[in-house]
Amino acid sequence: MKRKKLILICIMALLQLSSCDKIASLFKKKSQDTEPKKQERVVTPSRPRTRVDTYGKPQLCIIIDDFGSFDNALLDDFCKIDPAVTFAIIPGLNYSRSSMQKAIKSGREVIVHIPMEAENSDVNPGNNAIRSNMSSVAIYNRVKEYFTELDQAIGANNHMGSKITANKELMRYSLRYLSEKNLLFVDSRTTANTVAREIATEMRVPFAERNIFLDAPDNTDAVLRERIKDLEKYKGNNGRVLVITHCFDNGRLQRLKTFIEEAKKMGFVLVPVSEYVKQEPIS
Repeated sequence: MKRKKLILICIMALLQLSSCDKIASLFKKKSQDTEPKKQERVVTPSRPRTRVDTYGKPQLCIIIDDFGSFDNALLDDFCKIDPAVTFAIIPGLNYSRSSMQKAIKSGREVIVHIPMEAENSDVNPGNNAIRSNMSSVAIYNRVKEYFTELDQAIGANNHMGSKITANKELMRYSLRYLSEKNLLFVDSRTTANTVAREIATEMRVPFAERNIFLDAPDNTDAVLRERIKDLEKYKGNNGRVLVITHCFDNGRLQRLKTFIEEAKKMGFVLVPVSEYVKQEPIS
């Protein structure tokens, strides 16, 4: 009799525990249903998302240098051109950040236009330039500052820099931050003595180099016609060409538009710099 009573008490205790669990489960479910869901963090893309079919077609990459010194109607007009065109922005200027923001809003890639010392001492690359008398740590920290300011940039090219890009040691210092962050580098080729490709390959920095300056030696219609002719040697199956121009005035913008139109007639496909660098032949 005592044994049956003990068994009955145990069964009742188990039933009570089961009931408590069910109640707790229902309460928990209700709490979950009424608790507001967390919003996922939305990240604005810093690169164009549209992929262009380049198979079997010559590729054209265009970089416009020297943004950062103005934010006006001219900048707005440049932002209306094909978004595959990349903007290179000089850091530390009054409108460097706003130029970057407008470029990103227009759907294009931006890179840092790193000011570097030139062989000609009469040419001033700017107060915050990379100079040959700087230590490795100072150069590294300065490059880091550029990318902290222009935090949407996917890489860099050189502003002036004939003295720096011809020096292996200084280029190692200059590219170390890019190597660590997997950022690309485009050599503007302001000197025939450049070692940028060699050092970028050594440091595994994604790399490309300029083939044509669109507005050099002068920004004239005659020079534009010559540069359109220059495209012919890059035309053909899987041809590649990287062109640099500048943002100084409306004349350059209009000539750039003409150049793009003529390039497309030749069969060139305009690609952003990141896509162009991905397909750069390995040295």
